[in-house]
Amino acid sequence: MAGIGGVHLAVVGPFGVGKTSLIFSLLSQQRVVASLEPTKEWWPRVYKRNTNITLWDSPGYVELRDVIERLADVFYDGIILVVRDRMRPDEMKLLTTLLRNKSKRLIVVQIWSRSQKHKDSDADLAATYAEFEHLRKDIFQVDLANLELYGFHALVRHLNNPDNYSTSRLVLQAFHCL
Repeated sequence: MAGIGGVHLAVVGPFGVGKTSLIFSLLSQQRVVASLEPTKEWWPRVYKRNTNITLWDSPGYVELRDVIERLADVFYDGIILVVRDRMRPDEMKLLTTLLRNKSKRLIVVQIWSRSQKHKDSDADLAATYAEFEHLRKDIFQVDLANLELYGFHALVRHLNNPDNYSTSRLVLQAFHCL
């Protein structure tokens, strides 16, 4: 399906990290306040502001290698990887291999909990840059609890512009206060 009907992005991450909340925030342009049911099947969601983009919600994984075969499929043009903490070296190696072998786009979303209090977001952003430096191009900071903070609207503008999106490899850092 990739190349037919636009750009298909697989949204993946561990169980309960906030994949579906991120998708609904992007779709509605509003903060998601309700608890959402866990996703059990891969489910397409058309990004209404740029119908060229389909976001594929996925069930959570225990290990990244649990979904790597599905991600290697040519069906997906890119991956939105939602994480809470730093990736383990074995996960980074798997991700790097997948992206290099299949030329897929990447968005990395790092979710923060309320207990982290945003006390050193600059240091965390620098660490995220360093971790994904060999894969990154564009970086957006998003707070899913308050979409007016950081770069949520810049991300929306970027996704709405197919010229920007078609050639970029993105790294998105999202701060999420529950």
